[in-house]
Amino acid sequence: MNDYRYHYMFTTFDIETFDLEDFKYNSVNMTAFRLVDLEEPKVAEVLKQMERFQPAIGHAILNKTGVIQAEPALVYDSVQVFAHGLAALDRSHDLRPANLSCEKEEPWDDGLSLYNYINAAGLHGLTGHIEFNEGKRTNFKLDLLKLKKEELVKVGEWKSGSGINVTDLDAFYETTATNITLVVMTREERPYVMVKEDKNLTGNARFEGFCIDLLNWIARRVGFQYAIKMVPDHMYGVYDTQTKEWNGIVRELMEKRADLAVASMTINYARESVIDFTKPFMNLGIGILFKVPSSQPTRLFSFMNPLAVEIWLYVLAAYMLVSFTLFVMARFSPYEWNNPHPCLAESDVVENQFSVSNSFWFITGTFLRQGSGLNPKVTKRTPSRLFSFMNPLAVEIWLSLLGAYVMVSLTIWIVARFSPYEWVEPSPCPSCNCPLQGGHVSALDPDSDDIPLLRTVNEFSLANSFWFTVGTLMQQGSDLNPKVNVPPPKKKKEKE
Repeated sequence: MNDYRYHYMFTTFDIETFDLEDFKYNSVNMTAFRLVDLEEPKVAEVLKQMERFQPAIGHAILNKTGVIQAEPALVYDSVQVFAHGLAALDRSHDLRPANLSCEKEEPWDDGLSLYNYINAAGLHGLTGHIEFNEGKRTNFKLDLLKLKKEELVKVGEWKSGSGINVTDLDAFYETTATNITLVVMTREERPYVMVKEDKNLTGNARFEGFCIDLLNWIARRVGFQYAIKMVPDHMYGVYDTQTKEWNGIVRELMEKRADLAVASMTINYARESVIDFTKPFMNLGIGILFKVPSSQPTRLFSFMNPLAVEIWLYVLAAYMLVSFTLFVMARFSPYEWNNPHPCLAESDVVENQFSVSNSFWFITGTFLRQGSGLNPKVTKRTPSRLFSFMNPLAVEIWLSLLGAYVMVSLTIWIVARFSPYEWVEPSPCPSCNCPLQGGHVSALDPDSDDIPLLRTVNEFSLANSFWFTVGTLMQQGSDLNPKVNVPPPKKKKEKE
């Protein structure tokens, strides 16, 4: 329904303010009426004066197109007629302004006279000749408009007395589409637009490529002719902030030296703000390729994956050391030896609740925060001491924790001594020129190369081992991390 076979009649008087870009090039039959004749000199002069009020109200009245709409034009003529009648009344009578009340039906004495002067007014306004007969407007005309040759043109008039008068009858009998040749701007880029190597070819036959094939298909489908031209500066279009001008294909379209462009042009916000784009025929972008993770078989000890094997070994060693320490301290504590039969007070048989198995079970319950049914015993007297904050736990527990802390720290220090991954070359000294990293020093003389000795250091010294255990216990970290076995990168073979 967008070609010459259909005819549309618009009842609005403001068709000139509409965007008819989609209907200009396919000979759609559009007919409408116009109330304001822009070709009259008086109308053009009034509109020119209205534009002086920009940007306050000029754009709103003229709709940013220089064409005034019918409603504000009628309001303008109404004010002019009222002013004309009021001036005529003032010349013939002495106006006596009076206060009127909306609650009382008392008419203004000069109201009937003002109505008669307005009814007898005869002047020329924006909407043409203004004349009234018994309060109704008469002897006015409407312009008949037709969409022809890519624009709206006047093809006749309608008057209230004589009716329609068509001055261009041929405008309503066009049965074929207008022969239109569009200028198409493009730029060479393989494989979208390419210039053939044959020098004997001329016109559109010189070009080939994906965009050219797409243009040929659209031209056959819509029905138009085209002429392909190459952009002079070989640019798509970039905005220059200094000159505040565009270049390339965008500038050719903005200055109307081309009707459309077909090229592999990227759509962005800056270009869309000055020209219109169709839907993209191809989407390109940067993508990230990654391997789809394969499902791993469920194993019994998969819960140990978050931590390295060395950490689990440290935890197991600490668990065993703390359990054995608790067992030994319970042997020496007099409060842990009790009579298993309280009824036999004279019995010499005593036993200790912290056996080897119970010691391991107590540490397991404490580690899992579930309890174990075993509680170390403390002395019944509670004197005030400097370390009274340790009273909630038995002395044996604090000694066990201290022993475990010392044993775990020593274990870390010893394991780090034997681990080859903890011995690394130190960073160079920032305040001197010591040849430490990657160099050798002499055991006798630092400036001599007689006895070369590789200089390496171990971050887990005895003090650092104790500090690492404290940071781990307090869950605050210590800036030290055990190193794991990382395979060295493979060296690339140099090209000969």
